[in-house]
Amino acid sequence: MFDGHMKVESPGIFPGLVRPYNIREMNFSCNSKIALYMRNYKLVKEFGEGVDRMFREMEEAGCPAPEYRQNEFMVYATIRQHSDANGDVNSDVNGDVNSDVNNLKGSLKDIYKIVHDHPGIKIGEVAEIRGKTESTVWKQLNELKKKGLLEYRGSDKTGGYYVIKE
Repeated sequence: MFDGHMKVESPGIFPGLVRPYNIREMNFSCNSKIALYMRNYKLVKEFGEGVDRMFREMEEAGCPAPEYRQNEFMVYATIRQHSDANGDVNSDVNGDVNSDVNNLKGSLKDIYKIVHDHPGIKIGEVAEIRGKTESTVWKQLNELKKKGLLEYRGSDKTGGYYVIKE
């Protein structure tokens, strides 16, 4: 736990087709026996409700959406608290970076938001969300890197893109 946010680290990777960018839509239980036990004893209302419910409750509380990312052996979730007294969700992002982000146009602004909302996202995932080719997205990501707004972390195979200041 940190001031303003909590991070959860879980060993393993996202199951099945679940990825940080589609975690809300994809339902997949890592351990079906535990899931069935929890449903039978009314500890959950239905299968696959947890992540979407968390997103809804965070939104209702005025908090930003949970952030997910994974590397080759660990899944990370970051839960941030609601706006501070100035109405800023995260003053680092909304401060110096916002002046640069506000100057972004069209697709660059969209790409920045996708990376901001999905830390550790890969080119292919951004391309899928945007409905563009990977080469187009690669050029846009590199432009955002040159502007000092994004960075690539990790190896070529397992790394991903991140907003530099959070």
